[in-house]
Amino acid sequence: MPSKFLSCILVACAVSLSYAAEGCDGSFTEQYHDCVRIVDSLRPDKAGQARVFAVDGSEFTAGQARWLQGQLHKVAQACARGDQPQAAQLLAEVQELLKSHHRAS
Repeated sequence: MPSKFLSCILVACAVSLSYAAEGCDGSFTEQYHDCVRIVDSLRPDKAGQARVFAVDGSEFTAGQARWLQGQLHKVAQACARGDQPQAAQLLAEVQELLKSHHRAS
């Protein structure tokens, strides 16, 4: 039962985060959604898990996956407040980590 409850909360958060950046301009929102697509594909089961893989083949630790999720949440909150400069700074940090782990095809 607790895992079902947690799953419902995670789904609700993911849905709300996917729309939360709408307070920022269109090109920024598009960049945000590109990051959300990758970060949402990371599914760490436990914080100490050695490796998790994104939909694009990128490899992260579970801790990095949780950090990315937290940063995207902060981006969404900044957009909701209308603070696009703060949101842009946070998103740039996320994009930097995603880029550093991206696998060349």
